[in-house]
Amino acid sequence: MYRPAPYQENAPDTLRTLMRRWPFAALVTFGPGGLTATHLPFLIDVDAQGETVLTTHLSRLNPQYDDLKQGSTAMVIFQGPSAYVSPSWYDEKRTFPTWNYAAIHAYGDVDVVDDPDGIKHILDRVVETFDAPVAGEWSFAGIPTGMTALRLPKIAGVVLKVSRLEGALKLNQDHSAADRHGVIAALESRGDAGGREIAALMRETLSAEESMPDGAARA
Repeated sequence: MYRPAPYQENAPDTLRTLMRRWPFAALVTFGPGGLTATHLPFLIDVDAQGETVLTTHLSRLNPQYDDLKQGSTAMVIFQGPSAYVSPSWYDEKRTFPTWNYAAIHAYGDVDVVDDPDGIKHILDRVVETFDAPVAGEWSFAGIPTGMTALRLPKIAGVVLKVSRLEGALKLNQDHSAADRHGVIAALESRGDAGGREIAALMRETLSAEESMPDGAARA
């Protein structure tokens, strides 16, 4: 991923926190049919060696399943919020429009989980992670065993051990604090969710930089 120095984020803990904010990501592989991408929800974990592990599941009817079974190296793209930035929001207006955004790319080799117990474990964790916080009267455990048994053979688990993790947070770091505060105020006044999320990220980043000793903040 193209990442000019001011926008690079490489701290694994920070990147994992952000991936958990944006867990619906694109799994990208290359196989005999060329490039394939599938958008999937991911679980983000840390193994005993401190390495990042991404887990998801997909349909075996998906052509990407064949790529994964052949041992394809994969990339997962976590797309955060983005927002257009107008020069009219800066103190120094002799510059050009831009687009602020957040994105994380994870790369690694994939293990495919085909056994029913392993797939069921992944589905249990997916439900626990994403459904439990919002659950009403439905529960996965309440689904009849016969129905679950029919579904499991149609699904494969996907486990990617990350060998390279790259983050890009383009949040006007190459502008003055006054310019950045102007962008934050403008984005917060708008009605779109992406703009508000970018403003929140900018506040977090700027606050962290302003709390550092003089000269320690990122250029």
